Amino acid sequence: MSNIFLRLCGCLLVTLVASVQAAADTNQVTLDVAGEKPVTYDLPDNIRLGEVIERSLPNKNIYWPAARLGSKHLQEELERERLKLLMRLDDLKQYAQNDNRKALYGASSQVYKQVENIPLKAAYYLGIPWETIRVDVESNPRLNEKEQEHSHFLLTVHEYPDFYRLLGLTASPQGHSLPAPEKALSLKDIMSRQQLSSVADNSYLWVIAINGDVSYQPSASHNAQQASNCYTHNPKAPLSLGTGKQCFPQGKVPAGSVIFVGFAKSELPEQFTDINQQIVQLLKHHNYAQN
Repeated sequence: MSNIFLRLCGCLLVTLVASVQAAADTNQVTLDVAGEKPVTYDLPDNIRLGEVIERSLPNKNIYWPAARLGSKHLQEELERERLKLLMRLDDLKQYAQNDNRKALYGASSQVYKQVENIPLKAAYYLGIPWETIRVDVESNPRLNEKEQEHSHFLLTVHEYPDFYRLLGLTASPQGHSLPAPEKALSLKDIMSRQQLSSVADNSYLWVIAINGDVSYQPSASHNAQQASNCYTHNPKAPLSLGTGKQCFPQGKVPAGSVIFVGFAKSELPEQFTDINQQIVQLLKHHNYAQN
């Protein structure tokens, strides 16, 4: 099995398909490595994630922060959330058009297209804490979805990403290569070269790390010393942003991050003031393998 991984170039895509049956004593788990014939395992019912990794990924030379555990059911939920967001953005476009606010209409149209087209891969775990899972049973979840009679789990593993992606109300929303780690870019470096929409928030940026953690960081000279608001990804509520806490990130851009330039709240009607958070909840699940 190790040779399979050694032969792969680019990203390593692993899909675990688990058919969970209440009446059975085992799970049928298929390990599907891109470019190779799928291999099926019979594993005990309610097997823990760590055991699946031990059995199916003998090569432990893996960049675990980039590993993801999701499911077909969770992906369907995420796509429903995408549709809800697109409907709200469409409503915002209609509001802007009716109110003759051309800049807001153009900005909401731009974000609509980004949300519509961005590749998403839903995950309970955005980054698998392998070292913790190995030693702490409480951090080693069982593969089951209580509301589902049959579950289809997806375990995806990629190589270390060397880029970040800039989205939102900027003139150049796209993927960008990162320099070597010792020359890591800061948010200030990145944004100094960007042209923002007149309705963009030019004081704060949303930074979404590859592990799903989110920070709302000050990005202007006048608020550079202020605290950020940080949201830790919760595998038990993977499609939610959660409650933020004050933090002081270093201002560097981690590999694989998404930087989102949101709408300025002062430019939004009252019923849309939470739309930035709704967008960020979705972008947590950006499939950076399709950057």
